[in-house]
Amino acid sequence: MTAVDSHGEMFVVYSPSSLQLAKFKAFITNFSNSFNSSWREEDVYARMHPLATFERTTRNVSFGFKIFSESKDSALENYENLETFLTMLYPTYAHGATKIPDNASRLLPPIIAVKFRNLISAIEPTAQRPVSGHGDVSDFLFGYIKNLSIETIFDSGFLFLHPEDETGVNKELMLPKELEISFDFTVLHNAKLGPENPETIETYGVSADERHPQQSSHEQYARMIDAEAHAAQQGPDVATSIPISSAEQLAQDKAARNYAQHQVLHRHRRQVRRKAERAAEKAFEQVDTFLGGHGSDDGKK
Repeated sequence: MTAVDSHGEMFVVYSPSSLQLAKFKAFITNFSNSFNSSWREEDVYARMHPLATFERTTRNVSFGFKIFSESKDSALENYENLETFLTMLYPTYAHGATKIPDNASRLLPPIIAVKFRNLISAIEPTAQRPVSGHGDVSDFLFGYIKNLSIETIFDSGFLFLHPEDETGVNKELMLPKELEISFDFTVLHNAKLGPENPETIETYGVSADERHPQQSSHEQYARMIDAEAHAAQQGPDVATSIPISSAEQLAQDKAARNYAQHQVLHRHRRQVRRKAERAAEKAFEQVDTFLGGHGSDDGKK
């Protein structure tokens, strides 16, 4: 466990539908990124590998942290933020609704935005989103939580709050001094990602173009595209290095077959033409020989 937040930095959660904000002074226990590329595969007869069509690449963030309540006031603050955080996992219904409506279109899904320094943040900010009590949240990472767990650390003990305390509670409360919170967060990207736009990859908040602007990946990608276009003009037998979908693969295979058939037909026609030319030359030679023989006989007579 590392006290990453010793300077007052907070793990912050924001709900764009309810405009609520929750803050925690977090001590990280777990942080990991996972990326999953989905492909639709189709087996084809006599082909050693399936035809693969790319569908999507998703990113999932696993994050765990501990919060400590050192006093009754800090405990109340932590648990008020925790309750706010938990309400963000539920949809927001139409304004003024007192019960779950029959029409599901009247609710907003529980999309949230999170930020923890550069580890969980968006490199390419969206339009400015001023939020009361925090400022701008445009660099927050948007997505949704699939599962969240809260574990009470019993060894740390509890704090007991009473109505007669200066905290202002109206009932007796028993609050754990230490909690461990962990969740899985699926990222909803707010920009086009990929080799042509690498500075928007938001993992760890670092972009390759920031350290090496002179080696712009945009220019490298443009040069690669130009090289591939030039290679394509040289004929379908030139291999391409750009990943292609199964539909494009089928189109290229068909073009290659047509090209090969055209070459075979062209060679066949050339051979037939040469045979016809040789046959014609032989016929002319035979005619010349015949006419020449008759001319010599007439001279003798």
